[in-house]
Amino acid sequence: MTGGVAYQLSGILISYVHPDTTATLCLDVLPLAFLALLAALRDRRAWGYPLLAVAIALCLLSPHVQTTTTC
Repeated sequence: MTGGVAYQLSGILISYVHPDTTATLCLDVLPLAFLALLAALRDRRAWGYPLLAVAIALCLLSPHVQTTTTC
């Protein structure tokens, strides 16, 4: 069960929703951003905010500016 959920939330399945090659780099970081939001807002854990900052930074440091704007 855990393996199925982990595979479902992996970047490759999320990139099937929007099969553009420039958007897949930012969509691969989306599960990390969701985990950070859950930890920060629902569970009130302090490590969620820096993790969200890392996820956003990975999107901004992607090779194309268009990658970040299409997400």
